[in-house]
Amino acid sequence: MLKNLKNIRVILFFNGLRGLEVLKFLKKKKINIQYIFLSKKYLDRKIFTFLKKNSYKFTIINNLKSHKLLNIIKNKSDINIICGFPYIFHEKIINLNKFGTLNCHAGKLPHYRGGSPLNWQMINGEKKIGLSVIKIDSGIDTGDIVNSKTFLNKNYYTIKDLHRISNKLFPNLVFRSIKDILRNKNLLKQAKKNVKYYRQRSFKDSLIDLKNLDSVQLSFFVRALQDPYPNAFFYFRKYQVNIIKIKQSKISLKVGEIKFSNKKFFLGCKKGSVEVFKYKKKNLINI
Repeated sequence: MLKNLKNIRVILFFNGLRGLEVLKFLKKKKINIQYIFLSKKYLDRKIFTFLKKNSYKFTIINNLKSHKLLNIIKNKSDINIICGFPYIFHEKIINLNKFGTLNCHAGKLPHYRGGSPLNWQMINGEKKIGLSVIKIDSGIDTGDIVNSKTFLNKNYYTIKDLHRISNKLFPNLVFRSIKDILRNKNLLKQAKKNVKYYRQRSFKDSLIDLKNLDSVQLSFFVRALQDPYPNAFFYFRKYQVNIIKIKQSKISLKVGEIKFSNKKFFLGCKKGSVEVFKYKKKNLINI
């Protein structure tokens, strides 16, 4: 079966850099990329420009219900690869081709099912960040694990670093997973214990709760919420203050206390205090 690896027809679903890196890697490996679907939601316009410039066949969609999509999968796909896509795949699509659909999930499973897994792993202070390629089924992130990998979460990393490293590791994980599917490798069933789902994060989730975060936890929280995500923020007088960088402080403050001195903010956490030395202020009147 592996002799026919280059004849396997692949359709990619993505909207950002993770999918683009997978696309480039698979092309180098001479994998037959038949078609690409981009999601209109969260689409990086640089991706659109790249695909158009390099004459890839692609369509931008805002759901998974079009007849064109179903016909292309049925007639041109042996395996689908999802590399960051905001729509849930229904069973009809999953079983429409020969080898099913693989998903690049940036979280250790079953501990980090659901949305924003990289952000949540950093917020929770995980020492190692987990990545998974799964063969999806009708559940949410419940499919069998084809391949997985972890990497060290260094204490100076931000969410940008986690994405950069993930985007570097996923292409080879996907390529290995395609080969393993063709070999009919026995896949790993997810454990039934320690299952946890996390919601997709939104703006309101970035509001800091100083009464429930110690200074170390706040450091993880801030580093997990760098651009392009809604930054960790707090309200001070007539401003929303978005935090970019903090460091531990020896200043003594009450829990929840906010002090402004010499153009710096100091925050009193559940345990310990921090100095906010890089931030952006937004006037609430203009929000």
